Amino acid sequence: MRILVVDDLDLEREVVRNLLEHKGHQVIDVQSGAEAIQVFFDAVQHEQPFDLVFMDFVMPDMDGVETVKQIRRCCPKHWTPVLFLSSIEDEQRVCDALENGADDFLTKPISEKLLLAKIRAFSRVKQLHQELETMNLELFHSSITDPLTQVHNRLGFLNQYEVQWRISSREQQSMSVIMVDVDHFKEFNDTFGHLEGDRCLREIAQALVVALKRPGDLLGRFGGEEFIAMLPSTEMRGALQVGEQMREAVIDLRIDSASGASTQSPFVTISVGVSTAEQVRLCHSEDLIRSADDALYAAKGAGRNRVCFVNCIPNNPQLNASQSNAQHSSSTNTRLGHHQLVDPKGTQPSPSHSDDFETPTDGDI
Repeated sequence: MRILVVDDLDLEREVVRNLLEHKGHQVIDVQSGAEAIQVFFDAVQHEQPFDLVFMDFVMPDMDGVETVKQIRRCCPKHWTPVLFLSSIEDEQRVCDALENGADDFLTKPISEKLLLAKIRAFSRVKQLHQELETMNLELFHSSITDPLTQVHNRLGFLNQYEVQWRISSREQQSMSVIMVDVDHFKEFNDTFGHLEGDRCLREIAQALVVALKRPGDLLGRFGGEEFIAMLPSTEMRGALQVGEQMREAVIDLRIDSASGASTQSPFVTISVGVSTAEQVRLCHSEDLIRSADDALYAAKGAGRNRVCFVNCIPNNPQLNASQSNAQHSSSTNTRLGHHQLVDPKGTQPSPSHSDDFETPTDGDI
């Protein structure tokens, strides 16, 4: 075990250190409470936490009780058992120590047999504590992960999405969302069976994950055959490019389709809806998802196997009024290959607004 010994008396520290090192433990000893707090904190920061702490009661400047309180306060997520050592047998002092973070108590002079027995007991407790932490992490992971595709489930995605939304708002960054729907998936299931349908979803999910190049991008399964992706610090052109890469990646899987004629492809395809909030701080988080969903429905309505874009308009009348001209000039019905830029209100923009929009070229998508 890795053990920290805290005592202001050199002889006392040496006795405990020699006893512990003789039994094969790694020991670091310090002579003050302030030094103990710093050493303990540094060990946690470097991911080398102590397994046990021996703490003297009476020390100058900062006593053992206050030292333990400070250690618990600075590292609340790293539980390490603390065993007090003292030649003073004061019941109230022992109770104060136990109520302020200590876990056990030994009187001086120290019994080697009792000390080693307590170390073994704390070793068992530490192991159980670590096993519990591992189980909690596994439980948390399973609670936010879709068991079929192993990407984030809806809850896990939305939790991360809200965190990233606040970051993007604070840093005044743009953000994009991509909604994906597997075309004619019910027909695929009816034709090939649900096991093949599960395999299809797993392969598509992995293809979509690969299409997200940056560590901050995140994919989630939104429900059924629908997926959702968030792209922090991404404007329209970049989001459209990712959406097109997703569409092509799914076709490249070459999964036989049950309805090739209706999507002009012999393979399974996806419809993709893209939306961008250029100024996150002016929108609500649900506005962007709603706009991406509108774009997805537009892609499905236009024949599927394509990418459609709807600009995100804040769900706020005052903001809408102040941004109406900008929104109209950046939302058109211009077709570009498998892309379609759709007016967010479902209306045709005037020719002058369309002329103001700089249509991306094939190299931009």
